[in-house]
Amino acid sequence: MGYISYDRSRKVFVLRQFHVEGFVTTYTSVPSVSPEVVFTSEALENLAPRWRARETYRLTGDNMFVEVFELAETGKDFSVYSETRLTRKKSSGPPRPADVAGSTGSLLEETPDLEDRRH
Repeated sequence: MGYISYDRSRKVFVLRQFHVEGFVTTYTSVPSVSPEVVFTSEALENLAPRWRARETYRLTGDNMFVEVFELAETGKDFSVYSETRLTRKKSSGPPRPADVAGSTGSLLEETPDLEDRRH
């Protein structure tokens, strides 16, 4: 699960991700008008301090985006850990209250026929 907020004092977006494995990652991203948003970790909880992470979200259409997750040890370049393509489900009627409420991701599903790379 993740939450995005805007830190007015630093003028950055902050993404906080909470993983079932117990990891909590805090990322920051500078606002941009690009169809790509890149969040780079500033803090990783419950993981060895030598690691850095990066999340990239790239719009690829009106109803699709790609999420790329990368890891790097200190002093090394990032390498792709996973890449996932997501597509918005076609609506079969008006949205349900849970869909409008937000963070469940219920309007998106992973596209099974597209490549999902996990290294």
